[in-house]
Parts: sequence; C-alpha cells; structure tokens
Amino acid sequence: NNAGLPADLHGAAGSGVAGIGQALDFTSSPANNTAACLASTMNNSTINFGTISSFTMTMWIKPTGTLNYARLFCLAANGATDNGQANSLGIQPNGTAASFQATVNAVNTTVPGQTLANNQWTFLAYTYDGTTITVYSASQTAPVVSGGSIANAGGNVNIGTAFSMWLGNRPGSRTRGLPAYYDDVRFYTGTADTNFLDAVRRSALPDPIVTATSI
Repeated sequence: NNAGLPADLHGAAGSGVAGIGQALDFTSSPANNTAACLASTMNNSTINFGTISSFTMTMWIKPTGTLNYARLFCLAANGATDNGQANSLGIQPNGTAASFQATVNAVNTTVPGQTLANNQWTFLAYTYDGTTITVYSASQTAPVVSGGSIANAGGNVNIGTAFSMWLGNRPGSRTRGLPAYYDDVRFYTGTADTNFLDAVRRSALPDPIVTATSI
C-alpha cells in the first residue's frame, strides 16, 4: 500500500533486475517530499518474528535521483513509527555521502558503503550478528563484496507477535522520498556470509549457461 492507502506501486513489465518482472516503482518520489511513495505493512500479525538476535537484509535498488536519508528498509515492533526507536532496525543512505546509517534498537551507526549509482541496479545487503553491522554490495555482473563493518551495541530486537515494515520513505511525516526502483527485497533471521549473499544475488539473474529455445 501507499501510506495506508491501496495503490499499485509496481512498474511496467520488464522493469525489474535484468529486465525481468515488475519492480516496485518509486521513481516519481522526489527526495524530501511529503507526497512521496511509501510501501508499508503496519500492525501485521501474519509473521511472529519474536526476538531477533541477528539478521540479514538484501535488496536490489536502482536510484533515479537524490537519496537523502530515505528509508531503504525498516522493520519494527507493532506500533513503532520509524527506525531509530527501541525494537526496530533499518538502513538508509547517509545523505548524499557514500555511506549508510544502520540502526538497531535505537543505536545508530554510520557504515562505510558505496554510492548507489543512478539508473543502475545495485545489489545491497547488510547483516547484524548481535554486535557488528556489515554492509555488502554487488552488481548484475560483479559478485558480492563487503563495503565495511562497524560495531553496534543494539543487541536483541523484540518485534513480538505483530510487526510494521516499510520501504522508500518514513511513515508519519513522510518527508524522505526515495526516487528509485526496488526489486527482490528479502529479510532473514540469522547472519549470512558472502557466499550466501552472492547466491541470493544470482537468483534474480538469468542463468548465463542456459540458452533460449523456441518451440
């Protein structure tokens, strides 16, 4: 949905990674615009996350404009209004700098990263093992590499029996628009390694060994 209102945020056919499928299309959402798109699910009890001690988040993202503290991914306990609060986790670009702000349980840390190039798909991932956040990135042709790690003392995140999750803006004030495409956003409980992350990256791409056959 779009800020609680039903809306189809899917792009055209072929707008996804490698020209496959339909990506989420937030390209009409300027940065710092309160009318920008927000994909969210709030107070959702379909998954009982309980207490999370480690996690992995992955996504493909293709920016089309300035990313200024937009919410790339946030997960929080039922009723939380933004990342940066207790029992929440999230990641966002650190203004226009080549780094990210990653937050666990209201503990905010700046993690070195790479600039997300406009009009190019970037595979982005970050992991938390209970003490350290690590950011990874890759492209459609280059494998996953670590962009940097930093200690974070956020500890366990108690999501409980209902959760809220949002992509592409901040709920409430909606002041951080995200002009970008999203594809294949995933969240795992547990800390993934580079091999696992690269397998996730490759799963969104056509198999280069398989050739097309006409029937």
